[in-house]
Amino acid sequence: MELPSVQTRPSYNEIKAALAKIPTGEHVWELSHHEEKRVLDWMIRLMAANLEWLDDMDEREDVMMEMSARIAERSGRMSAPTKTRNFTLPTEETIVIREPRLTYESLGFKTWGSAPLLTRNLYRWGPADPSISVLELGAGTGLMGIGAATMLGWQVVCTDLPVIVDNLRYNVEQNAKHIAKRGGSVSAQVLDWTNPPPTDGEDAPAWAVRKYNRVMVSDCLYETQFAELCIALILRFLRPDGVLLTEYPLRETTLEEIATFEGKLFALGFERVTGEEIGEEDFGSHYPVTCRWSRWFWSNERNETSEQRVNTQ
Repeated sequence: MELPSVQTRPSYNEIKAALAKIPTGEHVWELSHHEEKRVLDWMIRLMAANLEWLDDMDEREDVMMEMSARIAERSGRMSAPTKTRNFTLPTEETIVIREPRLTYESLGFKTWGSAPLLTRNLYRWGPADPSISVLELGAGTGLMGIGAATMLGWQVVCTDLPVIVDNLRYNVEQNAKHIAKRGGSVSAQVLDWTNPPPTDGEDAPAWAVRKYNRVMVSDCLYETQFAELCIALILRFLRPDGVLLTEYPLRETTLEEIATFEGKLFALGFERVTGEEIGEEDFGSHYPVTCRWSRWFWSNERNETSEQRVNTQ
């Protein structure tokens, strides 16, 4: 099945023509496993981009509603009410995560497949140390940040867009007893990657004017330009001796952005330890997806000009 590339900013007619080819109704399950995964990835990426290149708001709304319906009939997730999910950590605590009804405006309300994997990896990597400060970019439901604070006693600042942060704060409050058990803490703060807070002056929040021992990013490279925006924030917030922790699904639609992200980090002087494992997406029939985890460190050759070089890559 031919699907127009999201990066080409397909027209309304091109998107509608592609949607018309996707089986629906009693034929909804006729696609192969591989094709179903590819179609879902394509629709999710279009929704995440909010179709901003379509000037006609009626056309944009029409396409968004149709894609929501196509995903909903495959999984019921978009039409489902708010639900609560339980995640049992390696330290045996069970944390509770609320996921409000998912819409195309709030993909951060979903706990994506790589987040539970990276949460478990954090415990394996450690160390358990309440002095470690952590910034999470694109925290979504807060699973990773809450898990890190609970298991390892880390001091975590979870960040995301305003529409996501209220639910994020709710999840932090619901798990407060677990978070405090080993001396950890979690706060939820608003961070728009395209308009980050100032670094000085009266309007600069305290969390935004410091650097952190760890920066964590999970499944945040699903749209063009996200790699560059993410790296700019990493350079701003990661200490020279800090560690960048990442994990993301290797979806066909995001491989180019992932390659851009990793290439720029290498060019800036990062080295990494990396591996791959199988995660699970819960759109449709919980299909498996390969995820890549990495621990990034500044190389010994890194110099003080690295932060300036990001703009020339």
